[in-house]
Amino acid sequence: MPILWKHKLRCLVPKFGMKYSSWNKLMHNRRRDKRVSDALLAAGYKMEGKVITQILVNMFRTATPIVIEGRANGEDLWDILPRVQLQIDWARTLPQPIFFELVVCFVEARHQWEKEPVYPFDYYEMYNPAVLELITFRKAIGDYGPGGSSWVLVDAVFFNELARGFNIDEEEDEETTIINPDCATNKQQGQKEEIAVDDVVVPPGTDEDETEEEGL
Repeated sequence: MPILWKHKLRCLVPKFGMKYSSWNKLMHNRRRDKRVSDALLAAGYKMEGKVITQILVNMFRTATPIVIEGRANGEDLWDILPRVQLQIDWARTLPQPIFFELVVCFVEARHQWEKEPVYPFDYYEMYNPAVLELITFRKAIGDYGPGGSSWVLVDAVFFNELARGFNIDEEEDEETTIINPDCATNKQQGQKEEIAVDDVVVPPGTDEDETEEEGL
């Protein structure tokens, strides 16, 4: 029986400055998108654009020093990201390969956009804060190599081919139906992407003042 999925993770992620591999899913399979949505909901977050923005900002901020340290110690990305995952409340319950793929898909979307930039080009004031944080993350970890190469994406290829990283033991052939399939259509051409994060929902048991300090 098809799964009726209304949370539309792919619809809620930043669009400007990104080139995703698919219009209707974020990762390799929509079921994996749903696993991320379920983890966020279970942690007390709402599936809203402004909430997803803050979640991604915090994810890349959390990852930056951990990845820098791991690279300095000669570790590969698949050895580093589990430590990042443990520091993120909603991500701890996800299978490690799903979190790995989640991080990589954002790096790839930005990398692909940079190969063929389109509107809004380098008008960073129009970017979603999550994209700006992603750019900062990639610069900090040295992911801009010669000729525009990305060591993160190289590591992802090895992870997938050698460790079968994305081949999770789960039923992925069940159809997932998305309400409002036009979510990938950008109707904000010429407008700044909505980035309000003032009323981000704080998960139960989280100190609100601490969350605000970690935000934008």
